[in-house]
Parts: sequence; C-alpha cells; structure tokens
Amino acid sequence: MNDIEKKFSELEQLITHLEHYVEEMNGVVFDQGKQIKLLQKELADLNFKYDQLGESPAIEKPPHY
Repeated sequence: MNDIEKKFSELEQLITHLEHYVEEMNGVVFDQGKQIKLLQKELADLNFKYDQLGESPAIEKPPHY
C-alpha cells in the first residue's frame, strides 16, 4: 500500500467516524427539541393556571411596622 492509498484509507475512516458522530448529535438535538416543546407546553399550562387565579390580595404590613 503506497502513501496515497494509506492516506485515502485514513480519510475514509475519519469520514466514517464523523458521519457516526453527526448521527449521534442529530439524535441528541432531536430529543432536546422534543423536551423543549414539552417544557413550553408545561409553561403555557402554568401561565394559564396562574392567570385563572386572578390577582392576589395585597399583603398588609403588620401593625408594629
């Protein structure tokens, strides 16, 4: 195997590893996207529930203040 074939083989191996890494990262990003959507829905639900409570009464200071 001459130098060019060796370097070509090394590049093919590197590309294979990089493709695998990109696929893994794509899975992570996809999972994070699902989690973000879930958290956004939960936040919207909490905001809705908070709005349904109405304004809380003003807290008055105790007489000794």
